[in-house]
Amino acid sequence: ARIAPADDDGVILQALVAAGPNYWDPKHLYAYKYDADGQSLWGENGALVSNAGGFGPQMRPDIVTDDAGGVYSYWDDSRNNILHVYAQHVLADGSMAWTANGVLLSSAGGRLQMEPTMAHPAGSDDMYVFYKITDSGQNQSGVGAQKLNAPGELQWGSNGLDLVPLSYNTCWYLQAVPMTDGAVVAYFEDPSGDPINSLVKAIRVDEAGSPVWEDSPIVMSQTLSDKGYLQAAVNPYGQTVGVWQDGRSDSDGDIYLQNVNPDGSFGEMPISIRDDGTPVAKTYFLVRNYPNPFNASTTIEYYLDKPGPVEIGIYNLGGRTVATLNQERQAAGMHRLIWAAEGLASGIYYYKISAAGFSEVRKMVYLK
Repeated sequence: ARIAPADDDGVILQALVAAGPNYWDPKHLYAYKYDADGQSLWGENGALVSNAGGFGPQMRPDIVTDDAGGVYSYWDDSRNNILHVYAQHVLADGSMAWTANGVLLSSAGGRLQMEPTMAHPAGSDDMYVFYKITDSGQNQSGVGAQKLNAPGELQWGSNGLDLVPLSYNTCWYLQAVPMTDGAVVAYFEDPSGDPINSLVKAIRVDEAGSPVWEDSPIVMSQTLSDKGYLQAAVNPYGQTVGVWQDGRSDSDGDIYLQNVNPDGSFGEMPISIRDDGTPVAKTYFLVRNYPNPFNASTTIEYYLDKPGPVEIGIYNLGGRTVATLNQERQAAGMHRLIWAAEGLASGIYYYKISAAGFSEVRKMVYLK
């Protein structure tokens, strides 16, 4: 069973239900909604999400809230003896918004998809689904991704995206977290020929599915050791936090944590402490642009803890100013602007952000 919050302090529960008493009987996927008093809202039998079958004992369908009284459901099954990943939108009244038995997220030939994880940014109609991909013999593996919009339409093509191409390294135990403009997926990776020891890696993608971090995937834990039970979350500052069981020092297992800043760096973010003891970012942080390298235009993103004037200058390699942006007072919070390199030659450029007496310079590459 899996559970997610619903409207008015209610909950939605999803579970696999066997169609008969025998272990070989097919399992079907149902969702049940309960109000704050525990009263059933969708009847004793709940809402049928999928009766296509193909659910084996290793499969763990899951749900995330849609912030509107329903849930997004996602799973893998082997209907027709082929492992693929599916998704469904269960509305607040228990009806299904998308194709019966779920939307197929990838129909890539000679590929299998399994072990999905979903990220749904709050306030967005987009869903980001990441999954393990393998060849048909499950000898090679990688990481795939698909984006769905509100009607359940595939946004990254019928085959999805290969974020980690197939190789003899084993990618597994994927965990996704939502960002304001995309998502992060963390996962274990076992080197070829080593089924015991794992690294922890992560990838951040933007709304177009492009990697945000320059070194992607990044390595959250480069110590090869026996790991398991990866979980991930995102905090209010956009840091991705991973936690897992690790046998590097104790064969019985210890618990390790790692955080990744929104720009893909490690370590502490520049924060201070309010009088009430709560953390707050300093005047600004998270200065980055994406995609980088870029063609035609790039998004520059930064965060202000307090309102004030902001200036962003764009410079060529010779130090000449080619553009000046945002010479105005701005509110606190996250800000983004799109800069189009119209009329400029391909090459390396620098942008400098100045706010409240601080400044920072970053490099970007323009490729026509």
